[in-house]
Amino acid sequence: GLTWAEVSAAPEITGTASGAITANKAVIVNSNGTLSQPAVTAAAWGTETEISTLNPNQNHSIIWVEKHSCFVMAYLDGTDGKIRTGTLSGTTITWNTPATITTDEAQQNRLAYNEQEDILMLAYRNASQSMRVEVRQVGLSGTTIGTISSAATPNSNTFTQEIRCTYGASGKTLVSWKDTAGKCIVATANSTAANHPNCTSTSTIESNNFNTHDCAYDPDSANWCFCWNDQDSEAGRSRLASVDSGNNITYSSTADFYNYYSQDIRVTYNTNLNKFHVVFSEQVSGGTEFKMNSAVGTVSGGAITWASQVEHSGGTGISDKVDYLGAVYNPISYKHEIFWRDKDDSDKLKTAEITISGTTPSIGSVTTLSNSAVKHQCFPVANNVGAIVNLWDRNDDQYYIVKSAESTTLTADKFIGFAKAGYSDSATATVKVVGNTLTGQSGLTPGAKVYVQGNGDVGTTADLPSVEAGTAISSSTLIIKG
Repeated sequence: GLTWAEVSAAPEITGTASGAITANKAVIVNSNGTLSQPAVTAAAWGTETEISTLNPNQNHSIIWVEKHSCFVMAYLDGTDGKIRTGTLSGTTITWNTPATITTDEAQQNRLAYNEQEDILMLAYRNASQSMRVEVRQVGLSGTTIGTISSAATPNSNTFTQEIRCTYGASGKTLVSWKDTAGKCIVATANSTAANHPNCTSTSTIESNNFNTHDCAYDPDSANWCFCWNDQDSEAGRSRLASVDSGNNITYSSTADFYNYYSQDIRVTYNTNLNKFHVVFSEQVSGGTEFKMNSAVGTVSGGAITWASQVEHSGGTGISDKVDYLGAVYNPISYKHEIFWRDKDDSDKLKTAEITISGTTPSIGSVTTLSNSAVKHQCFPVANNVGAIVNLWDRNDDQYYIVKSAESTTLTADKFIGFAKAGYSDSATATVKVVGNTLTGQSGLTPGAKVYVQGNGDVGTTADLPSVEAGTAISSSTLIIKG
């Protein structure tokens, strides 16, 4: 057997390189036994694809349900409310057979997923019943739509606009809308699948001038954030809402995110920075221009504080005439993807990413997604691996487009260590493996885990997939683990 003197203090293996390998980069073993440096395939947009020709007229929305690995879309199909699931492969969604929600005209369909009860919550405006709000719960088994409940009618027969349906935690979904004021209820799942959800009495978010509102949830402080425009003061306003164990809603004081007229308001929550981000178009020049702006909000002590807004129109390749905004937070890239109609460029559909540094948002390069005229609001959603889907309508037809998630050849099973030096294709490569050390790094915390990144670098936070590189033994060195 081996003696202690024969056991290497710095274990290594050798193999044939498949492609060039850079010194100190992670190495994976391929199925044919060769060695490679992990390669990253960048995220990329597919092509716009038609779903329906039955004029959804912005009466649709889409969500991602991670537990069932599918998208769910609710929409108006002619005069009926429908719901269906879809599965993603690359940049193509395969849509399953729809189920009918109601034969009434279900407008402004808005979906949320109750993670605790594993059930969908759906709110919409029933145009066949005095434009009232209706709320249903919908079962989901894999990609099969289950029982669709009867409808709760929380605002009786009052004319309703701007419906939102936002899940938080602990089985609580907030359904908000505008009628004579900004209203809200808490909806929770009914244990009897066919019965409508349990809904609280309505509460008032804002008693007057509650326009173009949106809502997002902060899981860190357990607060929902409502953002809207107050037409009298022209301010962009916000409130936090919290829900206690008895499903009573408490609202904070208002906080303005902008002091001038704002519309197309879309708010998202950045789970990496623990901050809200609101994007909106500012109406200027007597309503002939609509400039894109955004602001970052920080929650502390039950209140929200907004940093100064940043204008994105102008010198960034974004025109002064944007509307029909959509926004979604990408949990993998930590960026906010923004969609809009460019009224200065034949109403084309465009997109760009916003990155937040501290409390300052900055927008990246602009991509045109469709050369055809956008008719109504964009509805984007991201899945758990960073793929993004945008749903919209044009020329009375319903379309979607997918941005694929960034991918890598790295996996935990394939990772074996780090390259001792640089090697060319087909050269014999030496790899430092478990028990050896990787030096020449910086910013490591002794005793903390270190992770392999998708491109073969190392970092202090896990990438996707999460692959452990080892443990730091100094600020510049880690001991390799397998």
